[in-house]
Amino acid sequence: YVFCVQKDISMKRSFNLQTALALAVAEFSKKNEHNFVYVPFAENIDKEMIALNGKIDFNDYVGFNNSFDSKMNPVDFKSVINYAFTLLKLGLTHSSGGKVYLLCNELLFENFPQEEEWRVAVTQYKQQKMIEIVVIYIGDKSKLQNIWFADKILVPKQLAQFS
Repeated sequence: YVFCVQKDISMKRSFNLQTALALAVAEFSKKNEHNFVYVPFAENIDKEMIALNGKIDFNDYVGFNNSFDSKMNPVDFKSVINYAFTLLKLGLTHSSGGKVYLLCNELLFENFPQEEEWRVAVTQYKQQKMIEIVVIYIGDKSKLQNIWFADKILVPKQLAQFS
């Protein structure tokens, strides 16, 4: 499981929700004996934390997760998805499939990846490698649009069925 979390200042108020969701995904990975990769991002992806077979130290996670980028610039979600696919391609999971969780808000739509060539490549790669992308949207619901690369979109009231 690759858990990608938008970490600019607009997401700071949802820190507790981000932590809870990351730990839930880490538990799923442990239960299913998969690796868990946590990828915080704002304008760039600086580093990631990998927990093999779901073994994660909560203290390390909290220390790693405390910083937020102070800018509110459009985020390059295309780079984030490419990076998640690269991590899966490098064999961080034992299966041929994988799951990418993308936790974001309405800034997703300010720099929304639309290039047709890239859309085709993402769609084909997802099918070929059996990759599912789940978008967890915690932004302004009135700004929520169709997200073509998402297999599933969850909003806070739906998180009870998160699986």
